[in-house]
Amino acid sequence: TIFIIIIFFKYVYTPIQEKHTLEKENLELKHSRVMALFAELDPDPVIRVDLNGTIIKTNDAALNIDKSTNVIGSKLTTLLPFIDIDLDDYIKNSKSAVYTEEINRKYYSILFRGNSYLEIGQIYFRDITEQKITEKKLISSQRQLKSLSNHLQNILEEERNRIARELHDGIGQNLSLTRLNINNLIT
Repeated sequence: TIFIIIIFFKYVYTPIQEKHTLEKENLELKHSRVMALFAELDPDPVIRVDLNGTIIKTNDAALNIDKSTNVIGSKLTTLLPFIDIDLDDYIKNSKSAVYTEEINRKYYSILFRGNSYLEIGQIYFRDITEQKITEKKLISSQRQLKSLSNHLQNILEEERNRIARELHDGIGQNLSLTRLNINNLIT
């Protein structure tokens, strides 16, 4: 019976286990390729950094962030100095941080996400320029509306005062004239 168990493990169980492991590795590789392709095709910039903060990979959109420097191989803090986190900690503990910044006259919502399994950090940019422009226009419109409302209140108050003066002066003159007429009639 031990001989049968050894043969079973050698010719049945072990090949099935090896096949399963190979299929699992192939599936993980395929998944990684799909995810990498997804990042490559993203119209918004995506940057990958190692534990030291060195940029190791970008998609094409990320190359347009700062055309003056060779992005790959440079430090993340050179390209994005406002990111003030402990990269090693954020990557090893799979932490995230979010920033909103203006870069080359474009506004971005920037998500830094650490990945402890791969020991990398991914920086995802989302262009929110139109949203920011609309927000600024809205704030400007609100200020104009408030200014217009204050101006209208001032005009209304001035008109109330003018009408009050006219009523006061007009009635006062009419009463004085009536009193004089009554005095003339009595005398």
